[in-house]
Amino acid sequence: MLFVSKEYKNENLIMMIDGFRHGGIQQAYISLIEEYVKKFAEINVIIASKTKEDLNLPPSNKISVYDLGSAKFIDLKALFKLHQIFKKTKSKIIISNMYRSQIWGSVVKRKKQKLIWVEQNTYINRTPMQWLLMRILATRVDKIICISDDVKLITNKQIGRPDITVTIPNPINKQTFNLQLKEKKIDFIFIARMVWQKNPELMLESFSYFLKNYSKNSKLHIIGGGELLSGIQSLAKKLEIFNDCIFYDWIDNEQVHKILMTSKTLVSTSIIEGMAMVRLEAINYGCCVVTTNTGGAQEFLRPELNLGTFVVEPNVEKIATSMLDSLDSKYWTNSMLTKRIELAKDFDAKTVSEKIIEPFY
Repeated sequence: MLFVSKEYKNENLIMMIDGFRHGGIQQAYISLIEEYVKKFAEINVIIASKTKEDLNLPPSNKISVYDLGSAKFIDLKALFKLHQIFKKTKSKIIISNMYRSQIWGSVVKRKKQKLIWVEQNTYINRTPMQWLLMRILATRVDKIICISDDVKLITNKQIGRPDITVTIPNPINKQTFNLQLKEKKIDFIFIARMVWQKNPELMLESFSYFLKNYSKNSKLHIIGGGELLSGIQSLAKKLEIFNDCIFYDWIDNEQVHKILMTSKTLVSTSIIEGMAMVRLEAINYGCCVVTTNTGGAQEFLRPELNLGTFVVEPNVEKIATSMLDSLDSKYWTNSMLTKRIELAKDFDAKTVSEKIIEPFY
């Protein structure tokens, strides 16, 4: 049983992660740290190995960052350094995110420390041996948090600890803004890392179909970088829609939010997702959402809600048709904007941060 006092002012918190990358997980951690700074005396952020897209932490003298500088999984020097940090900080609560940090946290944690695993979608490429190791070390874990019911189902199947496993989504940024219909000038937006999981090729093919069959006057704003970016740009030229696409590569979150505020419909064509935070963030800005049925957030985007949320099969024609439907005037009233925003109300950082560290019975 995990017991956490409701009074954290004199407590330290350890947050571990393998390495930050540009995208939803990084943004989730920024939001959580901003909330935990208000609750704890000190936040100790431990990174297994820093990346060039490292976490942009909020300015605070309560935050300490430790880089273990480890380039490999089995690293005794890094594990010893981690042990010293755990001992020095005397933190009672450890939140450990992603595979390596979960394993290392389980190995090094001290008896009186409470360990919380946060399971994202890193299970995608895990081997049977890795799952076996997790199953063994899960006996040293006090709470396993899965960011969606889909992730929880897989985690329980592999680890077998339903007694300590709960679903708590990643937080999204809840910003104060005034939405107005006249600001919604961008028809379509696609936000993702350019990797196979996000299936950007399907997005371009669907948009090409949309332009040829429904409207020649729309633009697709594509935000994100990655290994497939140059190939995606080449595909846009091949499909003769390059001039109808606007490529941003990586831009900061503030810029992303400004574009979301002026966008009508987010299109998500992922093959697999853990939670798909970007879908919920888009709804938080009043956008309609067209998404493939790939886990994570679809329970909040049910078509029967009739709020401009479309969950479709990964089919070019169906995606394009839903894109057209999302522009229907019935979805673009002030009432509809407000109702869509309401769907995201339970995902703000304050709510999620408290759920993660609250007592688990």
